[in-house]
Amino acid sequence: MVTIVVAGERAGEMIAQAQKAGCSDIITLSSSSDQSNAQSISYGSEQASKDCGAALKQAFTRAKNEKIILIDSNSLASAEELVDILKSVHGLSAATGYLPLQYGEESMDSAPHAVDEIFSYISAGKQWPVALMVVDKQFAQSISDIHADSMSEALGHIMIAALSNGEQLQPIETAELASATGAPLLSRTALSRMLNRAIQSNNIEELFPASSWRSHQDETAALCFQRMAALFMKLGDKASAAECLGFSEKLEDSPRTLALRGLLAEEQGQTLEAVAQMVSSLQKYEVRKKENDKHAVSFTPKNLDEVNQSLYAGLDALNKRDNESALQHFTTAVFNFDPFYEEFGLKKNR
Repeated sequence: MVTIVVAGERAGEMIAQAQKAGCSDIITLSSSSDQSNAQSISYGSEQASKDCGAALKQAFTRAKNEKIILIDSNSLASAEELVDILKSVHGLSAATGYLPLQYGEESMDSAPHAVDEIFSYISAGKQWPVALMVVDKQFAQSISDIHADSMSEALGHIMIAALSNGEQLQPIETAELASATGAPLLSRTALSRMLNRAIQSNNIEELFPASSWRSHQDETAALCFQRMAALFMKLGDKASAAECLGFSEKLEDSPRTLALRGLLAEEQGQTLEAVAQMVSSLQKYEVRKKENDKHAVSFTPKNLDEVNQSLYAGLDALNKRDNESALQHFTTAVFNFDPFYEEFGLKKNR
């Protein structure tokens, strides 16, 4: 026997199919009053549960069975799929299973299968690639507080928690993968929350195992924190970005950390501080360029002439007390020196 927890606009259709399949313990999560005969947990500013994640934690406690199926109804192509899915669940050998999403004609399973794949997937920033998950009640209840605005985001938190806990994840085998057509894109805030969960649940070496940990331990850790800071900035989470930069600064005096500090200062309207950080970053890049053989990462600009042109233009603007133009030119020089910033989707002079 299983407990079904379903959310989304098409929850009612899923409930009807689940009842036809003989499921009696069905819980719906809804941001408005539920219209079905199933148990309902409402969430929102005027409801008992703050958000979908909090409502889900309540559902874990209420579940009557040891196996729980979590469904994002927006991500399933049709309610009729659920009957075949429920049959397939009984064939799972692992404690945790999931139904992958299909993007257009792509039929591959794109879900992260290990901790070191989480960062790159969140960086891609699309739908969480899972429409449904099967979890043990004991594991579900052990997950720390889930802050999620939708079931799609909540499934992301649960999958990250499962991977971080060393759970074996097994795809549910059905005739077709679920369609991602109706699945909502996750907000930047949602992706930031998921990234924070991954960071808090794992050592940095587990998130980035391919890095040069043996030969350049401190520098490698700093580089990883810089990557996390850049992604948090892309997601609009300035506080988390600043925290990561703080860790990076304790490990290494890096031109990237200085430049990222400059971008943060610019976003906060601190133009002079941003200019100072960008100038310091360029000076540090010039020093590091001569020491590439001593470090884990080499900094060699593709076109040094373009870097120098932007640098001189920035100095000229600074002499004219045109701080805005100076910042624009210095930032262009930094971006031309190191492709790191554009690789993370950071923009010059937003």
